[in-house]
Amino acid sequence: MTRKQLRRQLRDAGRGLGSRLGLARPVTYVVSFPKCGRTWLRLMLGVYLARHYQLARTDYLNVKEFWRDHPAIPPLDFYHDDKPYKRTPEELKADKRRYRHSNVVLLVRDPRDVALSRFYAVKHREHGEGYAGGLGEYLREPRGSFRSIVAYTRLWLAQRDVPRRFLLLRYEDLHRDAATELRRVLELLGVEKVREDLLREAIEYSRFDNMRRLEEQDAFQKRTLRAAVSGDERSYKTRKGRVGDHKAEVAPEDQAWMDAILAAELPVELGYGPAPKA
Repeated sequence: MTRKQLRRQLRDAGRGLGSRLGLARPVTYVVSFPKCGRTWLRLMLGVYLARHYQLARTDYLNVKEFWRDHPAIPPLDFYHDDKPYKRTPEELKADKRRYRHSNVVLLVRDPRDVALSRFYAVKHREHGEGYAGGLGEYLREPRGSFRSIVAYTRLWLAQRDVPRRFLLLRYEDLHRDAATELRRVLELLGVEKVREDLLREAIEYSRFDNMRRLEEQDAFQKRTLRAAVSGDERSYKTRKGRVGDHKAEVAPEDQAWMDAILAAELPVELGYGPAPKA
């Protein structure tokens, strides 16, 4: 266990004890596989909470630190639980009891789009030479690729009754109606009297084109939130931000392979099955 992991474990244990004893509000964790829109959601929440509570800060992506500035701001954290991008499906941990005294927002996205976005990340954003193979080869990688994404989503859905409160949030629904979905998250956090004007401001500030501009200006001052190669869209954190991008880039045989796995392993209610045949 690394020192960072130990600090997180100790912090989580302390928060859990405080919540059980009624001495502290429960922490809300936004949990996701990488490339599911976590930075977008974090920015919207940061803008909204800073303006709702009139904080004198614009470092919106540091939203998990905002509770230190105002007693009414709920504790919030963002976490790629279990580092699923490093694991095979068989290595993923199914036991989520560490969240039993916490709230969880599970942020999901169509696994086909996640896998495509991850491919560009490991090929064009990783330090060193990056992934050497093509997209079809990457999709079938046993560790941290398509099957791991599907298994991670399935495991979390099976454990949705473990956290104190659980909210399923789909990336596609954020695109369709960001105001409604952002309000759902804020209400889970316990924010009172959510304001429509501030919702609009948070959504407008977090538009894709503004996030791309901020990335190009290195406004976030974080290595993980800047382009690996300036001007190369493939290396940007804000690459495209589209729904259904896999349809234009994934070969038909790879599409059919992924569709079969989704149909067999994820509930149809998620809406990520194969498109109905005409």
